[in-house]
Amino acid sequence: MSDAQSIQKLLVPLDGSETGERALPWARAVAGDHASIVLLEVMPVAMAVRSIGGQIIGDAETIQAGYRQIAEDQLNDAVAKWLPEQQNVSTEIAVGDPAEQIIDAALAQNAGLVVMSSHGRGAIGRFVSGSVADRVVRHAPVPVMIVGPEGDIPADAEVKRIIAPVEDSELSLAALPIVSRLARTTGAPVTLLHVIVPETDMAMIYPTMAGTIPPSAYEAEFERLSVEARELIDRAVGILQDAGVEAQGQVYSGQPATSIMA
Repeated sequence: MSDAQSIQKLLVPLDGSETGERALPWARAVAGDHASIVLLEVMPVAMAVRSIGGQIIGDAETIQAGYRQIAEDQLNDAVAKWLPEQQNVSTEIAVGDPAEQIIDAALAQNAGLVVMSSHGRGAIGRFVSGSVADRVVRHAPVPVMIVGPEGDIPADAEVKRIIAPVEDSELSLAALPIVSRLARTTGAPVTLLHVIVPETDMAMIYPTMAGTIPPSAYEAEFERLSVEARELIDRAVGILQDAGVEAQGQVYSGQPATSIMA
């Protein structure tokens, strides 16, 4: 699907490692046959190498040129391995702090989505590490998709369903346009999910009141939260459906992280 509301360009940071390349099948799945993909590799700033006596045995310019050649080779290999038939693929090389360069590239390229691995270490130094991914998620001006380091790399990744957690706030609903664009780009249906802490755990939310609130009060609070959650989910589903996205909503009781991953 290609329209103004779909994602038109993806930025994929790489570092030459197999772990870093885990993002590529998913970038390809999101891009489909219409969105362009930009592969980015960030080189460290080269420093001159000196002997014990202080003589320069490797100047910074030569070392930097070597870094660039390695980066070019790694990017070309990644295209040949993962994107041989993909249209509109380009490569970029930057120098400096990885997270800063990724964020700058996302702006410069007008990317609609950054797709990156959560961990990795290539031949020319750390690139896509957990700390880098965390900084990009927190500071990037565009949505970021993080691919975890575990499991086999799928040869033919497919986005079959999008799970979008929704909290009880207007800020949470602000993410719906991003969910809509991703759904329209991939054609995948959306499940909106809201998780309520079970009534048996509510005492942990109000620790100062533990032992003074009767069980019936927790039951009433749980019922109130359930009604509000259903109203919120129905509202969010309606927003996506009005945008032409196939969507449904679910309200779970449990711990948020485990419920989302389940």
